Amino acid sequence: MSLARVQNFSISLDGFGTGEPQSLEAPFGHAGDRLHEWMFATRFGGEMFGRPSGSRGVDEAFARQFDVGIGAEIMGANKFGPPGWHEDPEWKGWWGSNPPFHTPTFVLTHHPRPSIEMEGGTTFHFLDASPAEALEAAREAAGGQDVRLGGGATMIRDFLAAGLVDHLHVVVVPILLGRGVRLWDGLEGLEKDYAVEATSSPTGVTHVTFTRAADSIASIELDREVGAMPRDPNIPDAFDVYTVVVLRRPDDAPEMSDEELDVLQSRHLAYRAELARRGVLVANGPFDQQNDPSYRGMSIFACDPAEAARLSEGDPSVVAGRLAYDVMEWWVRGGALTFPLADRPVGDRRSMPDD
Repeated sequence: MSLARVQNFSISLDGFGTGEPQSLEAPFGHAGDRLHEWMFATRFGGEMFGRPSGSRGVDEAFARQFDVGIGAEIMGANKFGPPGWHEDPEWKGWWGSNPPFHTPTFVLTHHPRPSIEMEGGTTFHFLDASPAEALEAAREAAGGQDVRLGGGATMIRDFLAAGLVDHLHVVVVPILLGRGVRLWDGLEGLEKDYAVEATSSPTGVTHVTFTRAADSIASIELDREVGAMPRDPNIPDAFDVYTVVVLRRPDDAPEMSDEELDVLQSRHLAYRAELARRGVLVANGPFDQQNDPSYRGMSIFACDPAEAARLSEGDPSVVAGRLAYDVMEWWVRGGALTFPLADRPVGDRRSMPDD
């Protein structure tokens, strides 16, 4: 199921997602860049702004989730431009000719205008719609991938109040703004609907995630008629079919120093921990005493093989060339395995094909 996700949304200790007043010269008001310095300092932030360097570690691992599995974005009018931008027919956003979204992007505004196609795959669509209507349009455009809710604070608050947010990643920055636009107003008791986790970073920020159990995914039933020949009684009539990803070391894996490998391993583990938090990775672990040492580990995903392959492409160790992966279906006697910690159905119950 396509999830509605908030990634990398920064707030102050007193809950403000932006300062005031917002303007063309000061997009975040008196907050300036202070809410986002943690992200600018990461390698991900460096790549976004054309700087080939940056920190790794906890902040980098979270920042990297910005575009993993995202097929569309929804943003509020105040994110797209300064107050009054709708009066300028030439305004195309803050980000130049190639915005960093690379997907269909829906701007919520009371002043719709024709869509604007940008370089790099971003097309801005302007909607005067409710949160539910906007999410429906974005999900259709996302083609089965997740929808990112990009902010600002008022827009995210509206989606939270409507019960439409599946995953919320908030970065609490240790500054006090005192004024601006608050995220949490009117959301008393929100935490009761989510599993909440907090991860502190050495940079001083705290990454807080709110993850709601996804709605049940309908299982796929494939009913097949039994042929004329009697079925072998040792073959079950029903199987649970799981999506399995096997990680292996490719022959051309680049050489790296011990320090570089330690950093890469931390990023790899953080990435897979995030997939587990989202509920899409339900079992994961390394191999030991294998005959072929190139095989490193195996994972079971609660999604189809195509989605598992797409998620595996985003693994930092795969991106770095130190790991490759094979995706396959694993047919197991129905009911033989259970995943008590999973928050969604895992695997499809199928009958044995006759071929």
